[in-house]
Amino acid sequence: MSEMRTRGKIDERHQAFLEERIGAVAAAAAAPSAALVSESVAGAAPAPAPARIAEAQSMIAMNPDTHVEWEPLGPRIVREGQAATRPRPNVSGRVNAIAVSEGQVYVAASNGGVWRSGDRGRTWESTMQARPHERAFDEDPEIFMADSLACGAVAAVGQRVYVGTGEGYGFHDSYLGVGAVFSQDGGDSWQREPAVEQSPALEGQGFYRIAAWRDWVFAATKIGLYERLEEGGWADDGPVIIEGSWRRVVLNSEKPNEMATDVVVASKDGRTVFYAALYRDRVYRRDSAAGGGWSAVGGDLPGEPFGQKLGGRVSLAVSDVDLDVVYALADTGGQPQLYRLDARSGGKWKQVTGLPAADGDWHDQGYYNLAIAFGTADGGKERIYIGMARARADASGKRVAKGADGKWPQESEWSGALFRCDVTLGDSPSLVPTFIGASLHPDIHALEFDENGTLWVGCDGGVFRSGDGTPGENPFVACNDGLQTMTLEKFGQ
Repeated sequence: MSEMRTRGKIDERHQAFLEERIGAVAAAAAAPSAALVSESVAGAAPAPAPARIAEAQSMIAMNPDTHVEWEPLGPRIVREGQAATRPRPNVSGRVNAIAVSEGQVYVAASNGGVWRSGDRGRTWESTMQARPHERAFDEDPEIFMADSLACGAVAAVGQRVYVGTGEGYGFHDSYLGVGAVFSQDGGDSWQREPAVEQSPALEGQGFYRIAAWRDWVFAATKIGLYERLEEGGWADDGPVIIEGSWRRVVLNSEKPNEMATDVVVASKDGRTVFYAALYRDRVYRRDSAAGGGWSAVGGDLPGEPFGQKLGGRVSLAVSDVDLDVVYALADTGGQPQLYRLDARSGGKWKQVTGLPAADGDWHDQGYYNLAIAFGTADGGKERIYIGMARARADASGKRVAKGADGKWPQESEWSGALFRCDVTLGDSPSLVPTFIGASLHPDIHALEFDENGTLWVGCDGGVFRSGDGTPGENPFVACNDGLQTMTLEKFGQ
């Protein structure tokens, strides 16, 4: 098991900063401020400045591992966030992934670590902040732009929670991570997990998604597909006896360093299937009924190889009813494209027509927003959900178009680009989309169903869940109260 760097250790820069602040306090102590005088008059006089300075100096000199805990001051929530419907929802910070297990909802926030809720999002608890007599899980990495609390992926099986730190898409306000993190007790404690020596390190990288079923865990990362080794495994030159280590799975020997943009899993009747998408390559499958190895499925997309247009990111959704059916939502740098594969007997990808026409709103940043989830199957129809950037809607929840003057209607606002799509199957599958994102904040990153059929949404405005009935028939419920994951942009004094 890898050694973890002691959190909060004061290096030379921290030391210099504290000594500078101590000097400033000492200078101010010679002439007490009005605030100090008023405190004294109120009967709450602080200890004399020289005593406080001496205490701080002694603390630094005698205990180099001393760390300073930050106390969150807020905001706990931002009220009346961005969405078309009224009242506008409360929002928090960006959520990249959601996992649901044994009644617990886990969210991976881009700024603030992993949070959990046991009451359907009414209240939240940070799993990585300090508890009494414990330190927070907040590493102090030396890698530029890396943050242990910037989480790009999360998956849960029972009480076992798997987290990928760092955001895969590498947007200008995103952070890289410190690698894979694991909890065996539902987030009460955490430990970092290394890559095996034969694989590139995951520190300083980002995760798109983690897919887990029982002891099988795979991660789509910026440097390829990784597999978690449970209590050992085998590398090219012999056994690896490290509990909870990760090794890279080379899907295409001609592109060993290519990023994997998604990985999904479904299981039924003792059979478990994983699908993974490789950037500007193909989709690969690992089928437990076929020996468990990885192989490409479906060939190229109709008319062009995967990802040869600008963009190249592909997100996947697999049916939990028919494990041979998988959808691929492909970023093209403009209008996204949707494809369906029935992998039986060497099946090929078929393009699904009918996606909403791009009108300068929902389509233009698939590298950042590209979410898809499989809903239901009924005879010759299937239902899927697609989430991307933003859509313009009015207060009634209806998506609107630009007027003849090229401007949006005045009584409209940006909201989440979420569509419920009913797919008619056949040689040329097509879909009918229904816009259902008017009550959501824009920029959708994650779509996750729980065992009750509730659809959970992670977006730039935090966490939302579907209301009663079919997802989208009623407004989504904002679940952001107490989810303190806002990103601080500027600070002044």
